[in-house]
Amino acid sequence: MIEQGRVMHHEREIASARERSDGVELVFTDNTRQQVDRVILATGFSTARPGGRMIDALIKSASLPLAPCGYPVVDEMCRWHPDIYVTGPLAELALGPASRNIAGARRAGDSIIAALDAELAAA
Repeated sequence: MIEQGRVMHHEREIASARERSDGVELVFTDNTRQQVDRVILATGFSTARPGGRMIDALIKSASLPLAPCGYPVVDEMCRWHPDIYVTGPLAELALGPASRNIAGARRAGDSIIAALDAELAAA
């Protein structure tokens, strides 16, 4: 379809979309506009570590380890520090891409509970 010119493929961030009588007007973050018949699929993913300034401050105050990509270096139990466990995208290096969905949340929860149970048993 792309080769036939029937479908256009863009890899840009959409700032807004407005339905019009003749289709959809897309406004991209660079303020360019594109009139289209329809949007078939629009998805996105940010590679930036989540958490913003709060996580930045925590990293600095506790000297938490980061991988070259900027994400936490955690163990198999999702432990970033003896008192800090992470889930979601922050646990991605331990859990893989599933860390961002429900299955990943379940795996992180299971890992954290197992770690806490082990700590209690050792105490």
